[in-house]
Amino acid sequence: MDVLTQLTGGQPLYSEEFGPSNMRMRHMFFEITRVRAKAMHETFLK
Repeated sequence: MDVLTQLTGGQPLYSEEFGPSNMRMRHMFFEITRVRAKAMHETFLK
Protein backbone atom coordinates (compact mmCIF):
# COMPACT_ATOMS: atom_id res chain seq x y z
CA MET A 1 0.00 0.00 0.00
CA ASP A 2 2.95 2.35 0.49
CA VAL A 3 3.41 2.65 -3.26
CA LEU A 4 -0.26 3.69 -3.66
CA THR A 5 0.12 6.23 -0.88
CA GLN A 6 3.06 7.73 -2.71
CA LEU A 7 1.38 7.65 -6.15
CA THR A 8 -1.65 9.51 -4.80
CA GLY A 9 0.40 12.35 -3.33
CA GLY A 10 1.20 11.00 0.12
CA GLN A 11 4.54 10.53 1.81
CA PRO A 12 7.26 8.71 -0.19
CA LEU A 13 7.21 5.68 2.14
CA TYR A 14 7.81 3.11 -0.61
CA SER A 15 10.75 4.94 -2.18
CA GLU A 16 12.34 5.56 1.20
CA GLU A 17 12.30 1.83 1.97
CA PHE A 18 12.78 0.19 -1.44
CA GLY A 19 13.96 2.91 -3.85
CA PRO A 20 12.08 4.03 -6.98
CA SER A 21 9.11 1.81 -7.86
CA ASN A 22 9.74 1.70 -11.65
CA MET A 23 6.02 0.89 -11.99
CA ARG A 24 5.81 2.00 -15.63
CA MET A 25 8.81 -0.12 -16.64
CA ARG A 26 7.49 -3.20 -14.82
CA HIS A 27 4.16 -3.03 -16.63
CA MET A 28 5.19 -1.79 -20.08
CA PHE A 29 4.83 -5.26 -21.61
CA PHE A 30 1.11 -5.49 -20.79
CA GLU A 31 -1.47 -3.82 -22.99
CA ILE A 32 -4.04 -1.90 -20.94
CA THR A 33 -7.42 -2.81 -22.39
CA ARG A 34 -10.83 -1.67 -21.16
CA VAL A 35 -11.42 -5.11 -19.65
CA ARG A 36 -8.12 -5.04 -17.75
CA ALA A 37 -8.62 -1.45 -16.61
CA LYS A 38 -12.10 -2.30 -15.30
CA ALA A 39 -10.79 -5.37 -13.48
CA MET A 40 -8.02 -3.33 -11.85
CA HIS A 41 -10.47 -0.61 -10.86
CA GLU A 42 -12.86 -3.15 -9.30
CA THR A 43 -9.94 -4.66 -7.36
CA PHE A 44 -9.11 -1.27 -5.84
CA LEU A 45 -12.73 -0.77 -4.77
CA LYS A 46 -12.78 -3.99 -2.71
